Amino acid sequence: MSDSRLRPLQLVDAEEAARRFDTVVETTARVPTLVSAPQPVSPIVAEVGRLMALMERLKERVEALEAELIPPHRRRKCPCCHQLSLAVVANRPHPKFGPEGIEEHDVRCSCGYHASRLYDPRDFLR
Repeated sequence: MSDSRLRPLQLVDAEEAARRFDTVVETTARVPTLVSAPQPVSPIVAEVGRLMALMERLKERVEALEAELIPPHRRRKCPCCHQLSLAVVANRPHPKFGPEGIEEHDVRCSCGYHASRLYDPRDFLR
């Protein structure tokens, strides 16, 4: 029941085991892998990444400052994100009920929601 392909176990000393291990490590180090070692980032790529992050922070800051420019009494709760960031960005008299004081307000939220709404300060339409 012996297989001629199997070699009998040989006992080796520690020095021989270390030599064989080093041979295996050297051989494996030469085999190309699918995942390469991380390459150093060039200074230009690093600077572009830093500038893009700075640009995102500046965009957020500009949006925050623009929101502060809109008076609090003109802010409304957004039906999409439920924040008090819905603001009237434009208004105009209603084409039909303008003489009665009815206006159309264009509203916009920082989440991207926008719509046009009727504004009736004297409850004319009720």
